[in-house]
Amino acid sequence: MIRRIIGLWRKPKSINVKVLLLISILILPLNTIAILVSNKVVENTEVQAMNSEQAVINLYMTDLKTTMSESSNLLFYFNSSDPNCLEMKQQRDDDYIYGSAKLKFFATLKQMDAITEAADGYFYYMLTKDDDIVYGPAAETRAVREILLNDIDIKNKKNNGTTVGWHIYEGDDTEYLIYVFRESNFVYGAWINLDKKKAEIREEIEYTYVNLMFAENKSLPNNAGKIHLYATEKNIYLSLYLERNEILEGVDFYLKFFKGFTLVYLVLIPVLYFFLKWLLLNPLRLIGAAHREIENGNYDYHIVESHESIEYKRVFKSFNQMVDQLHQYKTEVYEKELERQKMELRNLQLQIRPHFLLNTFNLVFTLTQQGNTESIQLIILYLSDYFRYIFRNERELSHFSKEIELIRGYIRVLSIRYQGQIMLDEDIDPEVLFVRTPPLMIHNFIENAVKYGKKEGQVLHISLRAEYEKGWVTMLILDDGNGFDDGSLQSSKELFSGEKEPVNKNAHLGLYNSYKRLKYFYGDDASLEVESEQGVMTLFTIRFKYDLEVDDELIDYQ
Repeated sequence: MIRRIIGLWRKPKSINVKVLLLISILILPLNTIAILVSNKVVENTEVQAMNSEQAVINLYMTDLKTTMSESSNLLFYFNSSDPNCLEMKQQRDDDYIYGSAKLKFFATLKQMDAITEAADGYFYYMLTKDDDIVYGPAAETRAVREILLNDIDIKNKKNNGTTVGWHIYEGDDTEYLIYVFRESNFVYGAWINLDKKKAEIREEIEYTYVNLMFAENKSLPNNAGKIHLYATEKNIYLSLYLERNEILEGVDFYLKFFKGFTLVYLVLIPVLYFFLKWLLLNPLRLIGAAHREIENGNYDYHIVESHESIEYKRVFKSFNQMVDQLHQYKTEVYEKELERQKMELRNLQLQIRPHFLLNTFNLVFTLTQQGNTESIQLIILYLSDYFRYIFRNERELSHFSKEIELIRGYIRVLSIRYQGQIMLDEDIDPEVLFVRTPPLMIHNFIENAVKYGKKEGQVLHISLRAEYEKGWVTMLILDDGNGFDDGSLQSSKELFSGEKEPVNKNAHLGLYNSYKRLKYFYGDDASLEVESEQGVMTLFTIRFKYDLEVDDELIDYQ
């Protein structure tokens, strides 16, 4: 998903399209979030209401179960342990004994009802005597007696066997949960007023529009727009219907707020676009048109429009100042190019030294007379590499690997001329071979060491060290030759520190050229230092920054 968004962002070339896309990306998710939040609020509100009211009906169904269980247990106790109940059940012909047992048992019922929280009433019907006891609230006993006689038909002696269970009946517009137990010629049971239970439950429900229903099965109507909850114990189901609109009445304001919030943000898309177009895009269009004028060579073009934003005012002013400075900049570039060409000319003057060539040709002539063709071949190959390196190098900088090969060839030629009295010691990090340097810059230092350091009849040792560490290149050229006197050493230090230029540039052309080229190609951080002790040694240290990752292509030269 993120990749697709990035792809859409990169594809349009117009910043207008990107701004419109950015606004849409910012606003549409907010609208989506608002809708999701509103739906979540509705869902959470419904869930909280359902959990709360479900707990209420579960509690009352548990209480109803307890009442049913205690009533059944009490009936079982009477039927198996109470002497008056047992006497009454026998239904003797002696009316006195039967009547006495009946009155005493009625008193027992009254007493037990006062100390227990079981059923609302109890009934006993003696089929042989066609007589009954119905104990309970006076308003309920008549309705329950009619249900027993008409709906349950307890007088029907043909219904033999035992029938046990709690069932729901209705009498006088009141629902009762009635328990019936039948023994051949004796029927007894209890009842619970379900309407009273409903009234108690309604007092615990937080809502006004409530529909409560007791039933003996779960197949109850699921009214549209209402939330249906139910609880069950044994075969009795309690269903609760709540009005969805009443539950959501408390969050109706938030729903309207979120809907309005969503609509406002949709309207904001074009509004924000036109505002940003006036504030940002139009000034950018002016800047883009101005740059195209400059690209077409109209260096006199200026932005004359103004803008309310301080930032764009500064940009317009900076652009106009840039145009005014272009002519001056072009002049500076032209002068810098002239200076570079002069430096190259001096470098060529340094590289092609007639005196060096004359001595080399004299050496070749001498070797020819001696018949030393092997040494002559070595010198000619060196001269070939030397001139090829100078004239066929198409870059201002070349890899140091080429430079070091030329230096080695130069030492081999000197060994022929000075009969092995020039020794070169190398210690070069492999990374330095890929560093680009000005052609013959290090070669010049080697030549300088031989020219001014060679002692008659003694071996001259030259050491070349080069290392690359943390983006810095360090090169050291050490020789054990004649060294500098104090005046020359001080003059060279001042020259390399940039404090002064040489009075006689021809005399100091090599050192001056090396210093200038080092600064030109590597910047002000580059440095060239010299230390010397007359008759002992001379050490040149070159340091400059270099990033090998910028250009490490090794180009062979022919």
